[in-house]
Amino acid sequence: MLLSYPAVLDRALDGSVSVVFPDLPGCVSAGEDETRAINNAYEALSLHLTGLIEDGDPLPRPSH
Repeated sequence: MLLSYPAVLDRALDGSVSVVFPDLPGCVSAGEDETRAINNAYEALSLHLTGLIEDGDPLPRPSH
């Protein structure tokens, strides 16, 4: 099953970028620029979902 979670990117005045996954409370990331933020977000998402699976928690359904 392929799940695709939406991510929200927010650019700060200093150019850094934060990333949050609205469907996954607590799953956040950031980077010095958009490319690094997206790469870090991919890792954060992977770790978050792995933790849910290892804990036996259900994966939330992605919103549209």
